[in-house]
Amino acid sequence: MVDDGIVIAGGGFAGFWAALLAAAEIDRIGQDIELTLVSRDDHLTLRPRLYEAAPERFRTPLRPIFNAIDIRFVHGSVDDIDSVGRGVVLAGYAGVLPYGRLVLATGCVMVPPPVPGIEHTFNVDTWDGAMRLERHLASLCTGSGEEGCGVLDAREAGAVRRRAGLR
Repeated sequence: MVDDGIVIAGGGFAGFWAALLAAAEIDRIGQDIELTLVSRDDHLTLRPRLYEAAPERFRTPLRPIFNAIDIRFVHGSVDDIDSVGRGVVLAGYAGVLPYGRLVLATGCVMVPPPVPGIEHTFNVDTWDGAMRLERHLASLCTGSGEEGCGVLDAREAGAVRRRAGLR
């Protein structure tokens, strides 16, 4: 067990930057400290721009970046934290990931409102949601391009209209 290892839970921007800054500080002080980032997604996604056309432009794989700077990447979800034993339990993994320091950077998720028909709407909160909307928009032959697009703010609705060729 590495007593002074650092585990970062979350691979969004907070976790990503925490890992980069921790790696830089470890390098600066010249210590041998294991640095691990755990994320349920193996890509860094620019979520605020997922409403735009071609959302694949807003994702980049984490593993090559972390491999280049000696950050261990674990593709998984945190299921539990043992603060007494100082370990992270990952869903579907045997054993515990030990830590000396733990950074929680797990972000947030959208919870759809409990309204009838919500299952027929779209959101762009996640990569999967954005790709579902992208496939839907690509399949439209006619129409306003907004029907069934669900919970969108004014900026997103305008982008959907422009993508559908409407003014």
